[in-house]
Amino acid sequence: MQNSVEDPYPEIAKRLLSEMTSDVDSFYRRVSLSHADSRKSVRAPVLAKIAVDDFVDVYLRLHPSAHRVAMATLKGRYEYGRLDQSLKDDKAWLASVRDARVKRLLNLRPISRQRVERHLEWYLKAIQPKTP
Repeated sequence: MQNSVEDPYPEIAKRLLSEMTSDVDSFYRRVSLSHADSRKSVRAPVLAKIAVDDFVDVYLRLHPSAHRVAMATLKGRYEYGRLDQSLKDDKAWLASVRDARVKRLLNLRPISRQRVERHLEWYLKAIQPKTP
């Protein structure tokens, strides 16, 4: 009889997305690898298991102050070349998240649009995957 190994990443990703909704600071501590106490960080490329639209929906429903924390989380996770090394499986996902947010800009109110544009510029531009 052959043992099947179940991929734990989708369940971890689901919990992280829920955590982003309920406690964005906890999400930051668990996901950002630049956090001072990163011993409990999720170091595996699990975010790619979150559907892009689900992530963007949750992000856009957050309180504006939580937007900054969520984006700082991604920046802390992917900076310093991690996107080309240990987290390369998240690379296409991150590009899709950025693209989905850009597409939704036109549906936002002017102030929200400006905030999301700034966050894209400040937090994701530096770590945006390079297109071939």
